[in-house]
Amino acid sequence: MFKRSDDAAAVFEPEDLELEWRECLVPIEAFELAVDRSSFLSALPSDHRDNTLRYQSVHDWVKDAGGIAPALQESPLLCFLYEGKLLLDDGWHRLGVAHYEYGARDLRALCAIGLPSMGGD
Repeated sequence: MFKRSDDAAAVFEPEDLELEWRECLVPIEAFELAVDRSSFLSALPSDHRDNTLRYQSVHDWVKDAGGIAPALQESPLLCFLYEGKLLLDDGWHRLGVAHYEYGARDLRALCAIGLPSMGGD
């Protein structure tokens, strides 16, 4: 299950970020994306116009990098695996560009795996 970055920020404290990150190839289905680009942009935090501008700037950056693979090599998605859920901490617009513009089926990400208990003792 995919959650927004706002949800990830609400779950993790700054000290939780001192984790070992592992490179993963994440299937696009794990992100449960909207059925089309417009719906995806509308579901993001902020307004549709702002998200469209950000999306376009990421698209330009990916184009300058020579495609989605080199762009994600330079700046991969950051994710947490927590309680069976995939939480995207960073990379909303890169995720959308990879899927809707480049038809990506899986994405390179850095994932924090095997998180310590978040309940606190």
